[in-house]
Amino acid sequence: MTASDDNDIVQKQNNERQKVVDRMLFGFEWHVNGHHSPFKKTKNFKSDQSIQIVPKEKYLGSFGQDSCTVFSKNKSHILAVADGVGGWDRHGLDSGHLSRKLMHDVQRMCKRRKKRHNDPKKIMCHSFQSIKQSNTIEGGGTTACVVSLLMSRNNTQTSGYCDVDEDKDEGITSLCLSTANVGDSGYIIFRDDHIHYTSIQDERDLDVAPPQLVIIPDFLRVAAESKGLTYNEHILPEIDVNLHRDMRAGDVVLLASDGLWDNITMDELKQLWLECRDSPIDHFNNAVFNKARAAMKPCWMYNVEKSKPDDIVIVTARISTKLI
Repeated sequence: MTASDDNDIVQKQNNERQKVVDRMLFGFEWHVNGHHSPFKKTKNFKSDQSIQIVPKEKYLGSFGQDSCTVFSKNKSHILAVADGVGGWDRHGLDSGHLSRKLMHDVQRMCKRRKKRHNDPKKIMCHSFQSIKQSNTIEGGGTTACVVSLLMSRNNTQTSGYCDVDEDKDEGITSLCLSTANVGDSGYIIFRDDHIHYTSIQDERDLDVAPPQLVIIPDFLRVAAESKGLTYNEHILPEIDVNLHRDMRAGDVVLLASDGLWDNITMDELKQLWLECRDSPIDHFNNAVFNKARAAMKPCWMYNVEKSKPDDIVIVTARISTKLI
């Protein structure tokens, strides 16, 4: 057998595999839970204390100063959460307006269905810049986490996100998860019987403001200028990006605001996962949500144990594939 014959066999195998890939649909089976903390007052905003969402192709929701969006249609599969930073309350600003607007603009970009709008970092940055240019938000800050499920051709991508040309059929395709995160919102990937990856730091200082997307209100800008100071508003905070290759059907991705991470441990999450991994995805979401909400204590009990009353938003999604 010659080298040419070997190449022909390999090419034939690749073509057969590609026929299967071309007939494959992929996406998320997802569920959302949210909670507006009764211990945390949000200016000029009312919401249910808790709510559970029935999955559909897209969703946009808010829980106090936390917001989320899901867009899972055609070849766009985006999950995102944002948490308005409460420290701006001391300036009379409700950062929930910014987090809600950010999630609204993230979904709006997803609907455009342009290839670059599958890149979580670009989605986040373009949405935020659009808000700043619109002058619709007086000021505030928000953390954010955006993830996108994509197809990767030949595993040729080395950084950033899976840059897939949907008009070309060459190459073998695999699933990858591209992520962008700023601040203390974050995500976990569950696989089989373990936590496959987490973006959450083990130790976080609850007294230090997290990195955030910020809009400086005019009155603070004027006050700074009167003292000969200026805000550098053209520099975005560091955005952590990651690319998880070879995602599998059955993997579960959980996104949440810090209201979850401050009220549950990794060991507790792993135990809940082991108990619910074979159940529908909403069972796991509900178990995590109820565990964190039950752990919340009023502010005067902070020093008793690890707990912090806060708004929560949790988006849990299982990757699914099927042949058509």
